[in-house]
Amino acid sequence: MRESEVHDDGSEEVTGREGFGKSIKDFPIALWTLLKNPVYAFTCLAGCSETMVVAGFTTFLPKIIENQYQQSASVSAIMAGKL
Repeated sequence: MRESEVHDDGSEEVTGREGFGKSIKDFPIALWTLLKNPVYAFTCLAGCSETMVVAGFTTFLPKIIENQYQQSASVSAIMAGKL
């Protein structure tokens, strides 16, 4: 029989019990279970990396266009805004 391909760390026993999530005391357990999930962790890491790249482009792209293509600041800002 094939083993399950899902990441199983035994957290289903804790989070699947009756009444879980009704108390604030369950929050640290739920948070720790979520942070131990490798798919969630790498998805968050990818999202943060993409956000940093986009923030860098939006900040410096007009200056790059201005210097690389000898455009004025207004033209390079318009061109960067259209991208």
